[in-house]
Amino acid sequence: MSKEEKMESVLTENRIFNPVDLNSEYSKTGISLEEYKKLWKQSIDDMEGFWAEQAKSLDWFKPFDKVWEKTDLFPGNWFVGGKLNVSYNCLDRHVKAGKGDHVALIWEADEPDQVRKYTFNELLKEVCKCANGMKKIGLKKGD
Repeated sequence: MSKEEKMESVLTENRIFNPVDLNSEYSKTGISLEEYKKLWKQSIDDMEGFWAEQAKSLDWFKPFDKVWEKTDLFPGNWFVGGKLNVSYNCLDRHVKAGKGDHVALIWEADEPDQVRKYTFNELLKEVCKCANGMKKIGLKKGD
């Protein structure tokens, strides 16, 4: 077998992975296919209304004045005037809602037996340690 044939046989993948049926027990969306299609249509027909509604699921430190502002650069400006904290939305609010002991992150190494699960409490603690380390070396907001 030539080197090229060996490479081709190594890189060939013949398995087929079908998408999960949105109505199945494995779907994480929690909505039916019909509901998904309705949301998709709304996102096309009323983009700003759709995203204004979706933004309600976040905790805003300062509400936005405008959902989207067209600019010369793609993709424009989103949620103009609004301020939020991604870390707060990913961690703190879940801890405050009583989900601190729920798994927030599963880390898997290249070795199958190396797995680490972090709860929201544990992950928040690690993020705070990282933030304090950055402050200690002089980093500030905007750096």
